[in-house]
Amino acid sequence: MYEDYEYAQKIWQEFKMKNFEEHHDLYLETDVLLRANVFMNYTIICLDLVENGIHERMTMISHQYAKANNPQCLVYKSSKSKSWILYEDMNALYSNAEIGYTFEVDLEVPVHLHDFFADYLLTPEKQVVPENWLSLYNKKLVYDKEVRGDKYTSGEKLVQNEGCKDL
Repeated sequence: MYEDYEYAQKIWQEFKMKNFEEHHDLYLETDVLLRANVFMNYTIICLDLVENGIHERMTMISHQYAKANNPQCLVYKSSKSKSWILYEDMNALYSNAEIGYTFEVDLEVPVHLHDFFADYLLTPEKQVVPENWLSLYNKKLVYDKEVRGDKYTSGEKLVQNEGCKDL
């Protein structure tokens, strides 16, 4: 208790306070500044997590080719089973949610589960895709169709892979 009193006296002397109103104002100012500092640091940490995480759109096609066959199609074949192609935009799936969570995890998917998650991997991540990762199909798209001026440009992409994660 005596230490608190000594500390208060030191503050009064350091800031040359003459009355309790000046002490009150200093308390309010430092309280607001400290809270603003904590909030700003929290915001920066959250933004870093999001910036380093997944915050871009991800498009996923399990198969490179799909063809619909139903009575609404121009070339409908009744001898074949009916099929449709569905496009769903899930970007704003939880836009009305009041609480959101961001998790930072270390994750390793065991090799025996890779086939199970082959069509939709658990944790896509941002990384630079080197040209030697491109499949023959992707190389054909880049070079034969003159995408991006007939040359490969490397850049950070949202990549689905089965590698170990340190997210």
